[in-house]
Amino acid sequence: MRYLILIIAFCLPSILSAKIWDDTAKVSDLGDVYVYIIDGATGGCWTNISESINYAEGKLKALGINVVKPKPGFPTDRQGTALIVNASITRHEQGWCYGGINVGFQTIGYAVGNRNLFGLIEYSMVSMSVAGGNSANVNVINTIQQALDEWNGRF
Repeated sequence: MRYLILIIAFCLPSILSAKIWDDTAKVSDLGDVYVYIIDGATGGCWTNISESINYAEGKLKALGINVVKPKPGFPTDRQGTALIVNASITRHEQGWCYGGINVGFQTIGYAVGNRNLFGLIEYSMVSMSVAGGNSANVNVINTIQQALDEWNGRF
């Protein structure tokens, strides 16, 4: 069984899924955006966090989005829309990294057309499963790129 898991892990090093929940969503709907990191990586599997933030901010600006710095507090405390980069990756006893990466836009507010519904609004989410390799640094950057590429042409 252990070898079957290793074979699957190396044959399918990453699986990516992406979704924008509202087909009519536009970049302008996002408003001010800040990058919020959730670092759940252990064992040195994600070591380029600063580079990931800079990369995300650069891609956001290229889309014409106003990038702001996050304020202390929970990411959706009415301070704009958060581009959440969440990496939950750990090192296997054999030395390779595995886990998941999620990158998406979230904010809090009222549901469109229903002022009685208030809560977390998730505009989009890209998820990648990772297995194999000495680090997930490139996977995190690729997931950020995919998440932001989903918004190209939505003006």
